[in-house]
Amino acid sequence: VATAVLIAECSAHLFPARTKVPGDEEGMMLPYDRIALDDCHMRYWKSGNRGLVAPAYGQPALLREFAHIAAIGWTRSDGTIDWNCGGSLIWENFILTAAHCAVDDEEIPPDVARFGDLNIYSDEDDDYAQQLRIVEVIRHPQHRYSARYYDVALMRLERNITVHETVAPTCLWLDDEVRFPKLLSAGWGRTGFAEDKTRILLKVSLTPITNAECSRFYTSAERGLRNGLHEHHLCAGDELMDTCPGDSGGPLHVKLLHNAKISPFLVGVTSFGKPCGQSNPGVYARVSQFGDWIMETLQQHDRLITPDKFEPWSCALRYVHVREYEEAVVVSRANNFETYNSDNAHLEAGDSPQRVRIWWPDRLEPRRPNCSGVLFEPNAVITLAECVSHMGESPGRVILSNSRYVEVQETIIH
Repeated sequence: VATAVLIAECSAHLFPARTKVPGDEEGMMLPYDRIALDDCHMRYWKSGNRGLVAPAYGQPALLREFAHIAAIGWTRSDGTIDWNCGGSLIWENFILTAAHCAVDDEEIPPDVARFGDLNIYSDEDDDYAQQLRIVEVIRHPQHRYSARYYDVALMRLERNITVHETVAPTCLWLDDEVRFPKLLSAGWGRTGFAEDKTRILLKVSLTPITNAECSRFYTSAERGLRNGLHEHHLCAGDELMDTCPGDSGGPLHVKLLHNAKISPFLVGVTSFGKPCGQSNPGVYARVSQFGDWIMETLQQHDRLITPDKFEPWSCALRYVHVREYEEAVVVSRANNFETYNSDNAHLEAGDSPQRVRIWWPDRLEPRRPNCSGVLFEPNAVITLAECVSHMGESPGRVILSNSRYVEVQETIIH
């Protein structure tokens, strides 16, 4: 990674989000010249003495944890609905689920999907529920019902959902490497071996394990696994928690921080396992292995869908306004409300007083796209090396957050 330091003739107040200074704060004496970078919290402690607690717009908190989860159902002749599978909303009118959820035991396809509802068997919490018809089921072309391979399918809805804090598409984790210590799954499946289905959405935290280790539990002797586990399988488990029958097709995801909010990234689709709750890992379809097929299928229905729409930054930014706050910010949660402390946020809404814009002379055409830097000393800015040269010239000024222009005296490239 290339970096550059711009030396400017300026001074400014810095505002660290959190500071702790031990001892006699007023009596602290520091040398004028910086000899290390780890004294920032002491040198600028006065500027960091802020605190703010505010309510968060009163939106449902628990529902937002899995705003992308779908309950997939079969409407029966008596009007009742059997909710036998789960899925994940990956576009505003498409669900990603397991291919074995494409039909039930009577070869009947599902016809309805429900979002934004914790208890799908009660109407007491339906304030944010959205229920839409499933108009098309598209199985992966290599899936066979007799085998446990390529177990993914897409379901097209009658129309787009209404994006809301409680109903919004998930992002996709399209990297084969799953480097997260914990993943989350959820569903309305059975609560244990031979137990009844849960009436409310339950979540579990699982640890991913390698396919080599997982092969001790799932060998080629298993029904439907003639060739053993493949690269498109992903295993995860826990000594106590597990996914169970009825959770099929549901999400296995990780939550990542972006723009001070938490965005879900779908890592796996619940596929199969041994009797649940027996300390055996479950097996999931690895989403990254099906990225090309998902993209091609979606593009057949909407030409505006392009690969860049599924880039992590693009997806996270698209729905950042409806995402959860990061855990460190949340002070308390009630049924439909969050109280948060913005003093604990990694990032703040609005511009940062440490951010500066890099200014180029007007005579340089075409103008360089905006470049920014971070003020880390009263007279020094750090930025990308590519931001300190344009058409053979160095930047002339930086613009502080208060709109003040400061001349650049020296540029140092790593």
